Amino acid sequence: MFQEGFTESLAKLPIFMGLSQNERIILCQEIGLVFDLIAGETIAVEGEEDDSVVIVLSGQLSVQLRGVELAQLGPGSLLGERALFGIPGARGATLTTLRPCKLLIIPQAQLREVRTRYSPIMAHLEDRALMSMARRLRRTRDHAASGTHVQATFRQPPTASAKVTMLLSALQEHGLPLKVERMRPRSVLVREGSGVLDAWWVHEGQVGVYHTDWGGSHRQLYSMTPGWFIGTVSLIGGQTTATTLVSEAPTTLLRLPRSMYARLRGSEHPLAHQLRTVFCHQLSAKLYTANQMLVRSAA
Repeated sequence: MFQEGFTESLAKLPIFMGLSQNERIILCQEIGLVFDLIAGETIAVEGEEDDSVVIVLSGQLSVQLRGVELAQLGPGSLLGERALFGIPGARGATLTTLRPCKLLIIPQAQLREVRTRYSPIMAHLEDRALMSMARRLRRTRDHAASGTHVQATFRQPPTASAKVTMLLSALQEHGLPLKVERMRPRSVLVREGSGVLDAWWVHEGQVGVYHTDWGGSHRQLYSMTPGWFIGTVSLIGGQTTATTLVSEAPTTLLRLPRSMYARLRGSEHPLAHQLRTVFCHQLSAKLYTANQMLVRSAA
């Protein structure tokens, strides 16, 4: 049981902003399990099944991969996004408490109940989870770009590509078709620091993702092949573009305007959930790669 006024104080944390007092109580007292932990406790281990959502209510966690600290996360941080969306997989990092922590842990079985009985809460959590992933990817990518040069090429597995194709068909059916744009090789789509907040789906060709490191040098981080969305970090986070996007071959893109995303953001509509799930899949893969790049650059 919480001390009097505790759930009211949670309203100040970004993850809970927009939820009513009653919805916060439902999350913390009816659905989730609240744990008080001392400093130095390991709550999740890299490679274990990612089957629960962890929200930091107070204290601080260290996120580590193969002994390298990726981040320190404080109150309001959310981890286990794939479990939130029902995406199977293993945890990509080890979580350890740096100081006494109060954690809200929501097992996957309870998440199914949230989706069934409390769809507004689930839509809110999904939206906040994507924003958290976008911020972490941006921060991790910045640090990784400053170290030893490592480049990755993203290729879509057939199952993931099928999910995106279904999403595009659903958008078309609901009168939300994406605009087709074609690019010649070595054409710049977006420059780092611009205010363009749209995203694009790579239909044909290949797009290079470049970032300016702390020394001012432009370095290629990724190559994105058909099936991938690019620009999602800015689309979701609403921040200036952190990378420069350049076509590496004749390329066809489908543009997702931020105005369209804003219409679906936080919505309980199945189409909105479908879009958020695709974004979670792709952000998770990019985060995994960025984390690997950071570990290698620290070696």
